[in-house]
Amino acid sequence: MSKISDLTPGTWNVDASHSSIGFSVRHLMVSKVRGRFGAFSGSATITANPLESHLEATVDLGSVDTSDVARDEHLRGADFFDVEHFPTMTLKSTKIVEKDGDYELTGDLTIKGVTRSVIFELEFEGTGQDPWGATKA
Repeated sequence: MSKISDLTPGTWNVDASHSSIGFSVRHLMVSKVRGRFGAFSGSATITANPLESHLEATVDLGSVDTSDVARDEHLRGADFFDVEHFPTMTLKSTKIVEKDGDYELTGDLTIKGVTRSVIFELEFEGTGQDPWGATKA
């Protein structure tokens, strides 16, 4: 099983063409709405002790897509994301710990100028080389 200790220290950038940021929310208490964000970036600065590494991500909130044009426009508006005044959300990690064979990331998530501490479950799938010789994780 691969561990994050297999990562070479340095900066690793998110490969947006092989990544996704999605969500699922309960709608009217009877169904779930699923969506995604089409534009985002991020990086991980891996240290010699990977549990001391730092991750950052930025999401373009205007890129929200729930497959419903009217709903997406409503989400972009002042009732929800207010992308005119707050075009992005950001995440900056504050802690990484091992948990149940995987990892848990605690970070500061900022949406509409409000920052809250959140916890994400992380799964490390390992590393490999793409057809051009670049190492991917």
